[in-house]
Amino acid sequence: MKNTGISNNDSIILKKAKVYYHTENGLAHNPYINWGFNMGHDGAYSTVEDLALWDKALYGTTVLSKEMKTRMFTSYNEQSFGYGYLVNPFYNQGHQLIAHDGGFFGTMTSFNRYTDDGLFITVLSNNQSPSYMLAYGLAAICFGKEVELPYHHQKVKNNVLLYPLFTGDYEDIKILEKDGKLYYNDLDIELFPESDHKFFRSDDDNRTVEFIKDADGKYSMVKLTKVGVAEIRKRVSLNKK
Repeated sequence: MKNTGISNNDSIILKKAKVYYHTENGLAHNPYINWGFNMGHDGAYSTVEDLALWDKALYGTTVLSKEMKTRMFTSYNEQSFGYGYLVNPFYNQGHQLIAHDGGFFGTMTSFNRYTDDGLFITVLSNNQSPSYMLAYGLAAICFGKEVELPYHHQKVKNNVLLYPLFTGDYEDIKILEKDGKLYYNDLDIELFPESDHKFFRSDDDNRTVEFIKDADGKYSMVKLTKVGVAEIRKRVSLNKK
């Protein structure tokens, strides 16, 4: 790993990508950071090629013994944390996953080892793009799942008379209506319509909600997509006004 290290105030790192973060006025250059006070977890730099070498090394015992790897990749709390890694987090898609995400002032990274599949996916961003979401979508493609390609979500007028038919509990998801608007789980996350039946979340347009009719013509399920990866939730109850 010859392109990996820790930044400090005097570092000269050839070909290092410039970093941008979002402000109210659009993207801006990363502000000055005093690495004398913030060195280590936020100051690490690398390349996808070097991280692939690190992933490969973790399958052997050159860097860590088998015993140490077992300790490192064991979950010790409800957040699925081992020693510096997440072990089978909720987004593992049914596959053995060792992962870690991170970010700091515009940089966003996602490191994903699907160890039973021998699959390594890493995404590095220098403009605050959601690397972990992109990695999730890429993994779904690798596992042969149907993935909706990204597109621009645009709010439209739709048939608000359908909203009472949508409200209710769908397993762990609650759909609410108030003052002619739909909400996801609580009144903090509004659902913006892009058709009569499909909506995107106000807090994250990479997540959509589509209401699906059953054979009886009732809206009995929702299709939730996260970066194009679909999950189905079945209705369990109606919201009563």
